[in-house]
Amino acid sequence: MWNINSRRRLDLHPSCRRRLPLRLLSAMILLVVGGNAAAVSTESTDFYVYSVSFSGAIPVPEKSLRAGLSEMPAPTWRIWSPLTRSGPEAVEDDVMLLKQVFQNHGYYNTTISYDIAPATPRLRLRRWITGRAQQRDGFDRDHAGLAAVHVTFTIDAGEPTEIAGINIDIRNDPNGALKTKVLDRLPLKRGRVFTRLDYKSSKDILGNLLQNAGYARAAVTFDVEVDRTRRTAGITITIDPGPQCVFGDVLITGTGDVQENLIGRALTFQPGDAYSAVAIAESRRNLADLDIFDRSLLIPDRGESAGNSVPITFEYKLKKRRNVQLGLGYGSEDGIRIDGSWTYRNVAGRGGKFRLKAERSDLKQGAYADYRQPYIINRHTNLRTRLGTEQETLESHRTERSFSDVTLKRTFRRFWQWTLGYGLEINRIRDLELIDPEEVNNFVRDNAFLISAVETGLERSTADDEINPRSGSEIAVTVQHASSFLGSELDFSQPALTIVRYQPLGKRMVLATRFNAKTISPTEDTDTIPIFRRLFLGGSSTVRGYGFQRLGPVDESGKPLGGLTAITGNIELRFPLYRAFSGTVFVDGGEVSEDAFSAHLDELRFTAGMGLRFNTVVGPLRFDYGYKLNPPIRSDFGLTQDPDGEIEDRWKIHLSIGHAF
Repeated sequence: MWNINSRRRLDLHPSCRRRLPLRLLSAMILLVVGGNAAAVSTESTDFYVYSVSFSGAIPVPEKSLRAGLSEMPAPTWRIWSPLTRSGPEAVEDDVMLLKQVFQNHGYYNTTISYDIAPATPRLRLRRWITGRAQQRDGFDRDHAGLAAVHVTFTIDAGEPTEIAGINIDIRNDPNGALKTKVLDRLPLKRGRVFTRLDYKSSKDILGNLLQNAGYARAAVTFDVEVDRTRRTAGITITIDPGPQCVFGDVLITGTGDVQENLIGRALTFQPGDAYSAVAIAESRRNLADLDIFDRSLLIPDRGESAGNSVPITFEYKLKKRRNVQLGLGYGSEDGIRIDGSWTYRNVAGRGGKFRLKAERSDLKQGAYADYRQPYIINRHTNLRTRLGTEQETLESHRTERSFSDVTLKRTFRRFWQWTLGYGLEINRIRDLELIDPEEVNNFVRDNAFLISAVETGLERSTADDEINPRSGSEIAVTVQHASSFLGSELDFSQPALTIVRYQPLGKRMVLATRFNAKTISPTEDTDTIPIFRRLFLGGSSTVRGYGFQRLGPVDESGKPLGGLTAITGNIELRFPLYRAFSGTVFVDGGEVSEDAFSAHLDELRFTAGMGLRFNTVVGPLRFDYGYKLNPPIRSDFGLTQDPDGEIEDRWKIHLSIGHAF
């Protein structure tokens, strides 16, 4: 039994409750929290917990203590958050919950007392706001006038409970090989503090270890004895591994047209292979990635009737083959966006996906056809082919583009992908609004360009989520090469490198960083890269604080010219605010050089700012405010008209959807 030492300034000891009538107890509470006594009902002992603190030598992180409370009050600065309606009984419950938190960390002799004191006067605005909200939500009007208090928990954790010994009994392990593996992997160690986290993870680790070693029917039993007087724990683990198993036959059941060899390629095991939980998990991911199943269940039968063979049942239900989607959005760069698509899934029962799409915005209008075929050779290789036409209207020019391409993507090892593709496109420059003589000369000489290019790339991604990642990293290296040998009228080489890192800071914040470098160099008979192939920076997804494509060289009228090398760096701290709202502060930097394979670090331009996010299932709606720290002036580009004048305003507001990176 726990020894609860409760020193209470409110004199709420159970024996006092028995001696004092309810009215006298209420009056004592009113005296203590009397800063707002006039507004408190004399019949009520309830109050609002305005804030909580902890004192004493506490070996457990405070965030774990706060997470263990039954109703944790919101931070004092969030004046819009409702106050927590509470009372002495709720505080008593929190004492028990806090003791459980300490037990989870190995402290079984913790004593906790608490003090309740009036909250500070600065809560008046918050009480008025939350009182109004509570009235709207149907709460009694008198609740807004209840006293608000500060609760201090004084904690004496005591000494931790250590593991005195671990006894592992494994049946049918004559040479002790399995016992050695268990001891090496087990988080529970003799002499270490016995924590519930290690206890739970040990169960999971042992289960995975045995199943991945082929013991599909293994049974594991934990017996723990805690001596609170000696502060020791003795652990006995009994393991019955059963026979080593292999995968049996795969039974496929479901309705709808799907080829069995497609399912077979998605599975990472064959009948007769050694049983493995990892193979089951990877197969489930592969089947889900096909995006043709509304429901897919991969069920191993671990019953003993099949001996050492584990039959597998795959149950599925196909998604609807045809799907129509309409989208409407707005961005500060491309204005109102409208798009629509028609998708046909599982072409010929082989898992392929065909899609027709059309889109329109102030920047781009286009129509596209896209076909994707998974497992074109094996489960590691996918095929994608596209065909489309689009028109892009930018500040300095308008380009009409027709293209087709085909790409093979192969997955090897874990997290790694290699791509190889070929593309053919025709670009026509329209409405060139530049006064740069060299660019005008190129436009007059030839305003249509045929590009025939191959592209290859290597990618590694460990990001935990595609839409809103919190941990992991991404690395991508790509090279595109266009050559007259392939029939191209424009010859160039364009390598690019992108590195992204997502670092969680606790459970609530993420530090996101990105570095990107890209260059394009004319080769063979090409002397100049036309403007539609040049590199630009600035905008909501590169260097915020600059307008779209506004960072870099400009002509005499201030129109963007682009460059041949662009480097970008971003640092962004993401943190939650309230429910679906989150915030960010960021620093961006970048530079556009007129020469290929050339970067001038002393000419880097930096911006800083902050943003607001509203998280949705399709990604965060994003509002960013960026401010230029060292903006360029016209003389930086050799312009004599108002040479000390800045190219554009120092600040910029961006509205978009999805993270900047």
